[in-house]
Amino acid sequence: MATLPNGSPLDIRAFDADGSLHDAKVLQWGDAHLLDINVLMAGPELPIRMTASDDAFLPVKANAADGKLMDVKATSPDGPKLEEEGVEWSGRIALIKAMGPGQTLRGVNAISPEGRMHDVEGVRMSDGPEKGKVAGFAISACIKFLPQTIAKNEDLIWNVKGIGTEWYPFGVKAIVKNRSVHEVKAFMENGDRWIMDCKALVEEKEVAVNMLLSDDALISVKAVAADRWIHLR
Repeated sequence: MATLPNGSPLDIRAFDADGSLHDAKVLQWGDAHLLDINVLMAGPELPIRMTASDDAFLPVKANAADGKLMDVKATSPDGPKLEEEGVEWSGRIALIKAMGPGQTLRGVNAISPEGRMHDVEGVRMSDGPEKGKVAGFAISACIKFLPQTIAKNEDLIWNVKGIGTEWYPFGVKAIVKNRSVHEVKAFMENGDRWIMDCKALVEEKEVAVNMLLSDDALISVKAVAADRWIHLR
């Protein structure tokens, strides 16, 4: 999926010749460190690759059974359709982004059934601008699912999401007694993405999010301000 600045998700899909949409999924068979991302259609699964080009951005396409290329885009039912592109090389890894208006770039990630985020990148196993040819088309990289790299010495603010049915993310908000709704964010410090502070942004203040002490089987999670509890939903 790709993610808009407000944290809203966009599904990654391939478009065939008649405009029909087909889901792109990560397929795991054993090793979870370098996985293929394929388009699911009736019949064989179709691989997704980054095509070779002299342009600054390299198109990401799916190879159809008849040898033709299918567009791969980030989509939502009532939102934008963003092209998937390879935007920059780091050694043999190509950074894959969804490109919005004005060449704004959105990250592309995959979510595991356990809710873990992984990077989606282009991988080239050999030297040179081309990895090979498929049905006459020059390919520069295969699109793979990789464990996320660890940022160094960065302070970033992350969107907080719940994982619903079919692993689809939904927003988490803080709701005060007057029914006003506020954002909940995770704050990464010094590049540590393993342990982050989760806070609600209420009236220009950061309010810590905590689990309340309880003997109940299910323990409430609240944003705890100095004078009140704030519900999270």
